[in-house]
Amino acid sequence: MSLTHSIKKVVASLAPWREGYKSSMLSGDLLAGVLISLILLPQALAYATLAGVPAQYGLYSCLLAPLLYALFASSTSVSIGPAAVSSLLSAAALAPLDLTTAQYLSSVGLISLLSGGLLWLAGSLKLGAFVRWLSHPVMVGFVTAATILIIATQIKALLGLPITERSLIGIITQTYQSSHLMININALMGIGSLLAIFGFGIASRQKPLNFMAPWAKLLPVVLLGTGAALAYTGQINGAAIIGTIPRGLPELSLTLPEASTLSSMILPTLLISLLGFISTFSVAQSYAQKTDAALTPNSELKALGAANIGSAILQGVPVMASFSRTQVNVDSGASSPLSGVFSALCILLILLVASSALEYIPLAVLSAIIIASVIKLVKFTPFIEALRYDRGDALSMLATFFGVLFIDIESGVLAGVLLSVGNLLWHSSRPHCAVLGLIEGTEHFRNNQRFDVLTQDSVLMIRIDENLFFGNCEAVRGYIDQALVARTHSQDLLLVMSSVSRIDLTGIHMLTKLSQDLQARGIRLHLAEVKGPVNDRLKASDLSEHLTGEVFLSAYAGYTALNYSSEPHQVTEKEDGFRLS
Repeated sequence: MSLTHSIKKVVASLAPWREGYKSSMLSGDLLAGVLISLILLPQALAYATLAGVPAQYGLYSCLLAPLLYALFASSTSVSIGPAAVSSLLSAAALAPLDLTTAQYLSSVGLISLLSGGLLWLAGSLKLGAFVRWLSHPVMVGFVTAATILIIATQIKALLGLPITERSLIGIITQTYQSSHLMININALMGIGSLLAIFGFGIASRQKPLNFMAPWAKLLPVVLLGTGAALAYTGQINGAAIIGTIPRGLPELSLTLPEASTLSSMILPTLLISLLGFISTFSVAQSYAQKTDAALTPNSELKALGAANIGSAILQGVPVMASFSRTQVNVDSGASSPLSGVFSALCILLILLVASSALEYIPLAVLSAIIIASVIKLVKFTPFIEALRYDRGDALSMLATFFGVLFIDIESGVLAGVLLSVGNLLWHSSRPHCAVLGLIEGTEHFRNNQRFDVLTQDSVLMIRIDENLFFGNCEAVRGYIDQALVARTHSQDLLLVMSSVSRIDLTGIHMLTKLSQDLQARGIRLHLAEVKGPVNDRLKASDLSEHLTGEVFLSAYAGYTALNYSSEPHQVTEKEDGFRLS
């Protein structure tokens, strides 16, 4: 076997999207790559400053990351690069630490490396179906609060104010105290850029001007170029600019921090990994549904992990998917992750040839680009919906939101996660149960509190609408006892198990004890609609030895068999060892 053939075989196995790729798709990927690089350029510069590193490190993040992502990804649409949320998390994790400039730069790269390693490990262990642990309320609360923090951190550069505080309250206070200094060239350029971006966006959404919509994505590049040209020609003296950007690539180096510093990175890194995958997979999934492309969570985990490792090699910031860039990627005709490779080549060309042209970009314009790109993430409608739908979800959402805003990011997310788990346990420990009756003329049973149904005095039918586990067995038993008190003439209790998909040892013991207690009162216990997994658990227990009644295939079969008023009255043959499934 030739070396060339071996290499082709390895590459083919690494890039699932290569199957079915045609040479005619190359032109679309090339065009998309060029357009993405134009959009990615200002974003990468801006998000690097948000992470607290020199702007060029955002460009370094765009070189190896798309290439390594393309080797492992199953998605054909996603655009990978720096993101506002991951940059904010990196800065928040390192801000409290006493680090030198060199240590800080190395630590940002280390966060990317650790995040990539965690994601790759999760993909190798095939944990794709289990890593999306953050509930929707926690995600909404976090993203909304993080976006507000991102906007607040950009006020300094946007308005050219001497703000030193990092907390939201501190930034607001210093902004108010420095309000008399707002009339300056930085504020003029920053606010002007914001108005231009928002105005152009609003105008392009109007029917007569819809043709302008594709160009709205490129407006930040125009603003950067205009600002840099004005700064270079000296027409905006006093404006804060990016400064020197070294030509070429950085030296490859990674300095491990002290153990105490490393331990403080673990939780933020885990959070960056989770959020990065959730965001990336959500974006990939939304476009996979449109293109009917096969999407594999474990492949995406490995691909995103490899992308972050690639970013770390060049000391770049953590990377993830961008919905807006992905939309442009798809609209431009991209058919594979090769578009990301072409965008990386364009960024590399800029670093090698035209890096000096980036040195005069005003920081106020970069801040305006950050604010304009993230402000749409501030949504308060979900908070109102949560308050209407479930107060437990609303509480976890609000706890995350206020915790992230006024304490710190890790504490806010942790509080939201704990409240989400607590809300789940609260509802699971208080399961809904219903006394059932037959809808006349059918074989269907419904809650007697919600429907006009037929019931029998001698047969009490109860449906358990939750899995049976140690946390809710006492509540279920209490409901059954209360129902039996209300139906003093019951001779049979039929538990409909259609909603029970899992039962633990405590649940089995509860059913066993219930059967024994009912037998002492002259009441038989029956089961109906027992699912296969539950049936397997019951077969492995000694419940069959204590069950005084029958196991029925359906609720209607049990109702008919136990109806003493019907003729002929025949009890179905008892199933041996819970063979029903």
